[in-house]
Amino acid sequence: MLNELVAASDAIQRAGIVTRDWHKDLKELPTPNKASPCFRVWLNAGGGIARVEKMDAALVSQLRKFAPDNQNSFPGFNVTKLDSLRRHLTVASKELQERCGGEERLKKEIPVLARLLEIVGKITPEKFFNELTETIRSTNGGLPDRISVVLDVEDYDNNDGWPVAHPKIFEKLNTLLLATPHGNEAMAGRDAFGHDAQGAAELFDKVKIPIIGSVILRAMNKDVPAQTRWRLTGSDSFVAGTVSRRKAKAALEFLSDKERDGSTYGIVGDKELLFAYPRSLSASKISITMMLGAKSMVKSNASGRFADLAKSVISQLQGLGNVAASEMVEIFSLRAMDTARRKVVYYRNTTVADLEAASKQWDAGRLNLPPLSVRDFVRDDKGKSVKGATPEKVEPRTVFPVRLGEHLNAVWSQDGRRLDLDKKGKHKIKCFSPCDGLTLLLDSASADLAARMIGRFMQHAQGYFVLLCRQVGKNEIATSINENSVYLPDREFYLGILGLLLLKLNQPKEQYMNDIPLSLGQLLRVTDELHRQYCLLVRDGNLPPELCGSSLLTAMAESPQMTGAQLFQRAAPYIKWARGGSPKGDKNGQAGLVAWLMKNYAALVPKLRDPKSWPAHLSPPERAQLFLGYLADLPTSEELKSQSQPQPEGNQP
Repeated sequence: MLNELVAASDAIQRAGIVTRDWHKDLKELPTPNKASPCFRVWLNAGGGIARVEKMDAALVSQLRKFAPDNQNSFPGFNVTKLDSLRRHLTVASKELQERCGGEERLKKEIPVLARLLEIVGKITPEKFFNELTETIRSTNGGLPDRISVVLDVEDYDNNDGWPVAHPKIFEKLNTLLLATPHGNEAMAGRDAFGHDAQGAAELFDKVKIPIIGSVILRAMNKDVPAQTRWRLTGSDSFVAGTVSRRKAKAALEFLSDKERDGSTYGIVGDKELLFAYPRSLSASKISITMMLGAKSMVKSNASGRFADLAKSVISQLQGLGNVAASEMVEIFSLRAMDTARRKVVYYRNTTVADLEAASKQWDAGRLNLPPLSVRDFVRDDKGKSVKGATPEKVEPRTVFPVRLGEHLNAVWSQDGRRLDLDKKGKHKIKCFSPCDGLTLLLDSASADLAARMIGRFMQHAQGYFVLLCRQVGKNEIATSINENSVYLPDREFYLGILGLLLLKLNQPKEQYMNDIPLSLGQLLRVTDELHRQYCLLVRDGNLPPELCGSSLLTAMAESPQMTGAQLFQRAAPYIKWARGGSPKGDKNGQAGLVAWLMKNYAALVPKLRDPKSWPAHLSPPERAQLFLGYLADLPTSEELKSQSQPQPEGNQP
């Protein structure tokens, strides 16, 4: 990650963007809340407590604390035990004075801070601890879970004109610390980035970023056995001096700033962030991460359709200059592996031109489908149908790349239940990560990944598609969740995924629509339509729980040849009835409808006359085609005329 961040820092500098370069030992204060507020402790000249007040969260976010290690900090710290308080008031305060160049220099540069250190030298830790906890207990109505304080001086007007707990004071402290040499300076020469190697032996900085928390830019563990082979362990394995470290730290802080949420970074998992930005960074915010499907902390989902958002982003990227087509876009994903480890789990750079081409091909997946008969009511954000709305055809939609894995991992039963969620609603199955979708989007040689994806998808979502086919066959449209007809969410995305994966497997619809698996799906659908018309006209509308075609969907997906004879046997009564002429009780033109269905049945004869010629087993892509065949619109009478196939004789094609 260092390479990418140093390059990003150079781009930020070229763009003229001013970033704050905080010294590595100036750490953020804990974010205050109702249970754990942050208190400003005003000290008088003698070291006593003048007053204590709660600090506003907005002010706390602008302040820092000098924390050279995990145990000592000043002038902000947590009051836990007397021993820790003693270290803050003695060890941390003295080291701060030394690191600033001594008492005289501190008095000259930041007199109010020098005054605070002078007052702290008069404090007796035991007495101060008791006085502080008692004052907070009385003013706060009890001791909070965590006592976080910032020390300040009552007579600050006689010094800088600002109190210690003021952003200007910490800006001055930051400048002073950066200008004062410190640490191991034995290493000379240049580092891996061509900068001064000074400070290369020090521990790397930490950066606090959203969702993930603290990130160490690079771990230097000398105990890793693999490093000893080359006798280059720790900092020697990759030399990065203070200048390079500060550049990387400033870049990561810039990229992960809350103001760039949804542009340079976004959330793609529980503890995972996606970063994406052009190398020629500018002050303008281009929502590349939103285009890829990352969520924002203030927006629940990527807004709009993929094609529209991609068009907008590409247009903005092309507006960066004359070399926009060859402009590089950096993309990487950072994940918290556990409480301690952070890892870059995906990295890719691509040109704007390649990103545009990949986006267009990605969106073409929703068009790689036959016209479909799936209908639904217009629904609100909670999935409930809008009153008075009429059923409309479901138009396949393009899934955002990093959201693809969520759908592929979902496991469905044939009664519409999700089986992959635990009691808290969290995903138990993680076959595919958010970055797998990015790989499928950006890698030209991704057929193997697409094959693995469609294999899992047909395994996990078979129950989903079987239930959807049965609903279509019975002409059912669920009106809301958990009513008699189960509501299957995200139908537009599930259909779009089928088209996308088939396209990535180099199976365009012009090819697979003529193959046997899709025709088998059409045969099951026609059989169900005839069965349904029979029930409507002969059985007074009483439909069985399953129609004869869709009841064999699972068996057909497993073993077509063995299922063929069973299908024709079950369909025989309805075929015989349909050949009998105008159905009895026809009042609404059902006779014409039945005749049209029989024409469709006859049109399938050339391909499906002999079940022995059917595949013995269907591969995952062929299963997808089977479901699409069932869900597809049946050919119209005009489309059937060109085929001019004779009516089948007997009960089988």
